[in-house]
Amino acid sequence: MGWAQEDSEQTPASPDSAPPFAPAIAPRPELLIGLDQGPTPVLEQRSFLVGGVHIGENAASDSSQLSSITVAFGNLSFLSVRRHAQTAIDYLGGAEISNNASFLGSSSIQVHQLTAEHHMLWRRRTLTLYDRFSNLPGGDFGSAWFGGAGLYNLAIEGVNANQPVPSNLSNFFAASDFGGFEGSHINNVSLAEYREMLSPRSTFAVIGGYGFTDYSGTPGLINTRLAGTLVNYGHKLGRRDHIGFSYRFQKLIFPQAGAGDIYTNSLQLVYGHQISSRMSFGIGVGPQFVELNNPSNGSVNQINGGGNISLAYLLHKNRLAAGCDRQVTGGSGLFAGANTDSCQFSVVHTAHTWSVSLDAGYADLSPIGQISLGYTAQGYRYVFAGAAIDRNLGQHVSAFAGYQFNSQSFGTALCTASISCNQMREHLFSMGIDFRTRPRRLE
Repeated sequence: MGWAQEDSEQTPASPDSAPPFAPAIAPRPELLIGLDQGPTPVLEQRSFLVGGVHIGENAASDSSQLSSITVAFGNLSFLSVRRHAQTAIDYLGGAEISNNASFLGSSSIQVHQLTAEHHMLWRRRTLTLYDRFSNLPGGDFGSAWFGGAGLYNLAIEGVNANQPVPSNLSNFFAASDFGGFEGSHINNVSLAEYREMLSPRSTFAVIGGYGFTDYSGTPGLINTRLAGTLVNYGHKLGRRDHIGFSYRFQKLIFPQAGAGDIYTNSLQLVYGHQISSRMSFGIGVGPQFVELNNPSNGSVNQINGGGNISLAYLLHKNRLAAGCDRQVTGGSGLFAGANTDSCQFSVVHTAHTWSVSLDAGYADLSPIGQISLGYTAQGYRYVFAGAAIDRNLGQHVSAFAGYQFNSQSFGTALCTASISCNQMREHLFSMGIDFRTRPRRLE
């Protein structure tokens, strides 16, 4: 991928570095874009198409009720590789049907997610265009809508043509939603990245993007519009170490009357270390200058700390990713802007006929702008932890099972007709079957 990841350095791709449980589009082409190397165009021209069907039954239990949810999704992935270009498109669509209309907000909810990414490759430069549209129930952090983060990793993310955007960029450009509420919302984020290798040791990258989140499916939450720019410079010190700095600018707009807008400017000093050929560590820290503009209170300035830390390990049978991030986000519909601390851990192990995923995450949101519509919460916290297993039953069929615990809490009470406070802790059990087509090579 060509994203300017100041939190980790990429290692050369190899057959072992392909998605460990992807039966389809594997291995991905070698886009060797790091601080010590330029993009390497893939010589062979090829394209693939693969599809799948996911059918499951989820049981959600909280302190007051037990709900059964039938989930049915289809996914289709397309990958095209040319000498100096790569195009990847992933689509996920389906529905959730519940025996308890109050649990989902209705008896059924449609779900759609479309991701498209195009890379243009030259000897020392790359240009990446990216867009993701989604219409999801609840937040995507923890993937409770799908049955849990572990199931999403095994059934969808592991076979996608696109690799996921790093979490620190996803949070920065408002592509992540940390709320775990019922009802659907629409999110779209568009990004463009230009990356140039200035020398064998130095790389420059700039990313511009625009995103919006619309919570019209859940009345009472706060819509968000965001425009942002990130500039990154990295320099390799030796075989295993690199340093750099990044500058980030955000403009957050909240359409609701009286919510105002937020401007942020932040600087980060970045350090990365390649622990081994398969493991990397990265950290970035720096100040964040925040300007709050509100029709009632005028302009207020703040100085906050921001940063991220990450650890990654990749081998053909094991994949580990762990990281934490602190920055200003849109507030996930609860607040008109929030200081957000988030951490996520995921480990995947794959054997010959089965795969297992262990996942956990934590998000804490503290409002920095005016809380709209009479909400009195002084913060929001969401925690999840769970596991999932996928077992091959044949060449194109597998069975899965998963469990995830979800917990959400507020600094003070936040209860409305559309946000139920009695679902603070939830146990989610899932089981079902996946069908995947054979990868079809189009050329």
